[in-house]
Amino acid sequence: MTSLLETHLLSAIIFLPLFTALGLLAFRIVATSVFRSAGVPGWVWRAIALTSGAANFVLAAVVLWRGFDPMEIGYQWVERASWIPEFGIHYFVGVDGISLVLVLLTTFIAPIALLASWKEVEHPLRSYSVLLLFLETGVIGALLSLNWIQLYFFWELTLISSFFLMGRFGGSTGLQTATRYLLFGLASSMLLLVASLVVFQLNFDQSGLANFDLVTLGDLPGLALLETEIPLHGTDVWWKTQQVLFAAFVFAFAIKIPLLPFHSWYNAAQKDASTAGSVIVAASVLKLGIYVFLRVALPLFPTAASEAVEWLSGLAVFGLIAAGLLCVAQTDVKRFLGCLSLAHMGFIVLGIFTLQHHAVVGAVIHMLSHGLTIAALFIMFGFLIERRETHVLDEYGGLAKPMPIAAGLFAVVLLAQASVPGTSGFVGSFLVMLGTLPMGLGWFALALVGLVLVAGTLWFVVGRVLLGPLEKPENRGLIDFGWRERIVVLLLIVPMLWIGVYPNPILRRVEPPVSLLLFEVEQARQGDTSALAEANLARADRWP
Repeated sequence: MTSLLETHLLSAIIFLPLFTALGLLAFRIVATSVFRSAGVPGWVWRAIALTSGAANFVLAAVVLWRGFDPMEIGYQWVERASWIPEFGIHYFVGVDGISLVLVLLTTFIAPIALLASWKEVEHPLRSYSVLLLFLETGVIGALLSLNWIQLYFFWELTLISSFFLMGRFGGSTGLQTATRYLLFGLASSMLLLVASLVVFQLNFDQSGLANFDLVTLGDLPGLALLETEIPLHGTDVWWKTQQVLFAAFVFAFAIKIPLLPFHSWYNAAQKDASTAGSVIVAASVLKLGIYVFLRVALPLFPTAASEAVEWLSGLAVFGLIAAGLLCVAQTDVKRFLGCLSLAHMGFIVLGIFTLQHHAVVGAVIHMLSHGLTIAALFIMFGFLIERRETHVLDEYGGLAKPMPIAAGLFAVVLLAQASVPGTSGFVGSFLVMLGTLPMGLGWFALALVGLVLVAGTLWFVVGRVLLGPLEKPENRGLIDFGWRERIVVLLLIVPMLWIGVYPNPILRRVEPPVSLLLFEVEQARQGDTSALAEANLARADRWP
C-alpha cells in the first residue's frame, strides 16, 4: 500500500477530492433510486468533504513535502500514461519546487475555507460540498499537469465549478455575476486554446509527431511543446510568430489573473460569492493564471517576452497603483478585499516580468503569502458579516471594544499583508523589490509607491472598522470570535509567521526550478539550442 501511494502520490492528491465528490453523488443516487431514501443529511456531506480536504493536506504536507528533494532541479514524483497517444495526449503529472508550494497552499486553504463557512451556508450543503471538492481537484490538477490538454481540462474544471458556486450561492445577483464570470473565462480559454493549437501545429511541423507534452521525458520520441521553435515577427506567417502568439497568451492570462483593466468580472464575483468561494478563488484560482503563464508562456516566447518587459512591467505597476486607489473608493467589504487582491496580483506579475532571479522567486513566495493573508481577511470579514448581515463598510466601526480578540487577530494579519519584517509578506516583497533594481530606480520607486499605497489604504480601512468610534448601536453587543473562528484564523497566522521568520525551507525548493526556468528562457532567446537541449537532458536524467 505504501509503495502504491508513493508511486501514484500526485494522482492521489489530485483525485482524492474528486473521488470523494463522485462517491457522495453515487451514494445519493443509489439511496434515492434503489432504497427510496433521502440519503445522509447535508451536514454529513460537509463533514466528509472536510475530512477529505484535511486528508489531502496531510498527503501534501507530510508525504509530498517531506519526500521532495530540494536538491533536484527538475520534476519529481512523475507519472505518465498513454491517454490518446495518436493526438499526443497523455496523462502526465510531475511536481517541482514552484508547483509544490502552490499545491501545499491549495490543499491547506480548501479545508480551512470549508470550516470557516460552517455556519454561513446551511442549504443545500450537498451541492456546496461537491462543488468545492471539484474546484480543489481542478486547481491541483492544473498545477501538476505536464500535458497541455490535460492542464486545459483541469483549467476548465475550475471555471465550471466556480460558475456554479457563484450562481447557486451568490445571493440575489449571483447568477448574473456568475454568467459574467463565465463569459470572461470562456473568452480567455478560447483565446488560449487557439494560440496553443497554433503552437501545436508548429511543433508537429518540426517533429512530425503529435505531442502536447510540455516537457520531454527521457528518450521518448517527439518534441516537447515548450521546445517548439516559434519564428519571430517578419520571418513567417504573421499569426505564427512569437509576438502575435505571446500577445494572445498575455490577453488570455490578463483576464484570468486578472490584471487591470481586465478585472471587471472579479470584484463582482467576490462580492456575491460565499466566504469559501471567495477564499479559494482569491487564494488559489488567481494564482493558477500566474503559474501557467510563468511555466508555459515565458519558455515558449522568450524573445517576445524580453521585448515586452517594459510594457508588461508598466501594465503591472499600473494595476498595482490603480487597484490601490480603487481600494480607497470602495464601500463594500468584499469589493475592497477584491481590489486589494488586484493590487497584489499586479505586484506579483511585476516580479515575474522583470525576468530577474530574485524577483521571480519573490513573486512565487508572495503568491504563497498573499494566499494566506487574503484568505484570513476574507474569513474574518466573513465572520463579521455573519454577525451584522451587511457588506457596507460604514456599518462597522469601533469593533475592538466589543471584540478585542478579533481585533488582535486582525492586527497580526494586517502586519503580514503590509509586508512587515518577520511576516511572510516581507519575504516576497523584499525579493521582488530587490529584483526591480536592475530595471532602474524609476521602476523601484513606482513599485514602492504602490506597496505603500496599498498598505496605507489597508490600515486606514481596517483601522476605521476596528478603532473608529462605536457609533452604530448594532455593533455594541457583537460577540467576539468563538473557538472555531479563532482556530481557523490561527491556522492561517502560524504559516505567515513561520515563513517570515524561517523562509529557508521554501526558498530552497523554489530557487532551483526558477533558476532553470530563467536559464532556459535566456538560452532560447539567444538561440542557443544546444545548451537548451543539455538542460532538458539533465532534467530528464533526474526524473525517476
